[in-house]
Amino acid sequence: MSVKIKLNLPLMRLAGNREIIEVTGSTVRECLNELVKQIPGSERHVFNADGSLTLLFLLNNEAIKQDLDQPVFENDELWLLSIVSGG
Repeated sequence: MSVKIKLNLPLMRLAGNREIIEVTGSTVRECLNELVKQIPGSERHVFNADGSLTLLFLLNNEAIKQDLDQPVFENDELWLLSIVSGG
């Protein structure tokens, strides 16, 4: 299935300033794995060493539980958001 991923700024820079990458996959995890294959050097911006996410995502503009096994469907959109903290 074709899914569009809207990139955050660090990933956009690695992707040659492209805002959207199209990938195939049936789950969020498969789509993110395909993304890191397409953009060299992006893995550390997507996954921690333990395989957990370094970022948040929206699926079709909806905040959902950060479940990597969440199914995706043809023409879905993932938006990758940087985690920001401060005080």
